[in-house]
Amino acid sequence: MGSATDPAVIGEIDLLFRYWALRARYDALGAPLTDAERAELLSLVQLSVSVPRTVKHEPRSLRVELTASSGFAAGNLRQMAPDLLVVASAARFRPGDRTILTLADAVSGVEYSLPCVVRWAKGVRPCLAGLSVDGVPTKATFAVSRPPPALSLFGPGGTALSAEAYPDDK
Repeated sequence: MGSATDPAVIGEIDLLFRYWALRARYDALGAPLTDAERAELLSLVQLSVSVPRTVKHEPRSLRVELTASSGFAAGNLRQMAPDLLVVASAARFRPGDRTILTLADAVSGVEYSLPCVVRWAKGVRPCLAGLSVDGVPTKATFAVSRPPPALSLFGPGGTALSAEAYPDDK
């Protein structure tokens, strides 16, 4: 999966994630929201109405992974809005299909998993699909650890070993 290293894009995804999470909790689960959460949801709804319906990120489209009938498929997130995500993928989707869209950013150490339903689909390869978040999204954080030092024929430091290192081997 690719990286969404632009902090503005990650910020926008974070706002949309919070909107989807609150909406899912309120609508789908029937869980009551606190006064602060209700105010936050109202603010996010007003914010999403005040911006264009779709925010384009085509020049820097984000790589995503999708579940498909054949397993997993790579795709590019082309447009984002609270009620619609547009994805291009080699996998073919049909309206009504369910998928999980996963987007990870190694720089910020965050991974989003969004359960979606396909609202519309066009084309075959690539298939352009309009997805709506339909369920409870998840967000996980991770840390990218440094790989262990590479083993070298020249020793742990990567330099040639001297003959003195093996005195019995003469």
